[in-house]
Amino acid sequence: MEIKKNFKLFDCVLAVVCVVLAVDSAAPAASIGNSQFFWWIFLLCSFCLPYALISAELGTTYEGEGAMYDWVSRAFGRKWGVRVAWYYWVNLPLWMASGSVLITDNLQLILGYDLPLYAVTILRLCFVWGVTICSLLRLSESKWLLNIGTLLKIVIVIGLGVAGIYTAVRNGIANPITLRNIIPGADLRSLSYVSIIIFNFMGFEVVTTYVGSMPNPRRDIPRSIFIGGLAVTALYILAAFCISASIPVSEISESMGILDAMGLILGASGSVLIAVIGIMILFAMFSFQLSWVVGVNFVARYCTRDGGMPGVFGFSTKKNQVPIGAALMDGGVATLLLLIAPLFPSERLFWNFFALSLVLFLLSYVPIFPAFLKLRKMDPDLPRPYKMPGSQRLLTAAAYLPMILLCVTLIFTVVPLDLNEFEDKIPLVIGSVLGIISGELVVLRLKNKREEQECQKS
Repeated sequence: MEIKKNFKLFDCVLAVVCVVLAVDSAAPAASIGNSQFFWWIFLLCSFCLPYALISAELGTTYEGEGAMYDWVSRAFGRKWGVRVAWYYWVNLPLWMASGSVLITDNLQLILGYDLPLYAVTILRLCFVWGVTICSLLRLSESKWLLNIGTLLKIVIVIGLGVAGIYTAVRNGIANPITLRNIIPGADLRSLSYVSIIIFNFMGFEVVTTYVGSMPNPRRDIPRSIFIGGLAVTALYILAAFCISASIPVSEISESMGILDAMGLILGASGSVLIAVIGIMILFAMFSFQLSWVVGVNFVARYCTRDGGMPGVFGFSTKKNQVPIGAALMDGGVATLLLLIAPLFPSERLFWNFFALSLVLFLLSYVPIFPAFLKLRKMDPDLPRPYKMPGSQRLLTAAAYLPMILLCVTLIFTVVPLDLNEFEDKIPLVIGSVLGIISGELVVLRLKNKREEQECQKS
């Protein structure tokens, strides 16, 4: 049965914005202070730009739903490809759990009162399984959810910009911007939050997993990455400036959401306007998670069918070939985490889930950059519809600089930088180690499977 391919350039551009623009991450990034502007600009040039260009070349040269798994496997073998695919997937249930916590926190803020634990848990599970069920739709059927969510994100950020500028003009700039406070100081703790900004730039490779639904991916993927990337950068900088200009940095925390920021800016947290904005944010967050779930599950299925991950991830719907096995694993693991979470009560529940998800997520990207350089040497004559420009030295720098930044960011995110962080980060260290061990067990399974096949052949 031929699958209808109607995911066109406009849809692809909106998908880039939907996947990359994390509308609720602007406030946590602003908690760094005015030095965030240095980090936005520095990471835009040193990380986002080379990462986007590399993704555009690899995604159009090696077409397929395997994306990063396929690229790393070709360059360094299936063991490394499996590690990448596993870290890429295993962060997803953690992130879905953190998203559900953020959703219910925002919902309670809209309602103006705290819900009982059982009601909060039910709502969180509804969010997780709502995303899971919608991910079982083909992109041609669910793209309207992604498109509406993207347009709402744009409206929210522009609305935040208007409100922020108005508040700053009326009351003055809350955090005056000077050269001294833009340049990062000696406080290493702020570096642990830089991972949030890097996370805000991630996702360009997800669009390359949509090739099965695109009529002309070789043309549309690089165009959508360029157009969408420019739009996302402009929206991020607008949101960052308006929050920083309107709210004193002492009132901004890493767990603050954009709805909290809007409430502080407008001074009307219980108003109808805040409620309407809140509903828009909830839908935008739903579509944001849905876009990632779809892309990550395609990678997991591709890896499974290549013999890498456990067989359950390879099951697909007969009609549309949607990865139902990976989707059900997403929902099942996220459900388990949410049911266990009340046994370990914490005010930082969102951050604990999100930080662990972030570590494993960023870890999956590290091998992509050296893989790009090796594939250039391995396949010099392979047609490249889009080829990243530059000399070999420039390409080497463009590949290794983002990789080094990822590694440094991971260290600052996981390692306690002082005694005050020690207690908070111990669960993160333990979770990260367990995540890595689980990946090695999957790789060991792959090795044992190969040995069994070789024995059967002999």
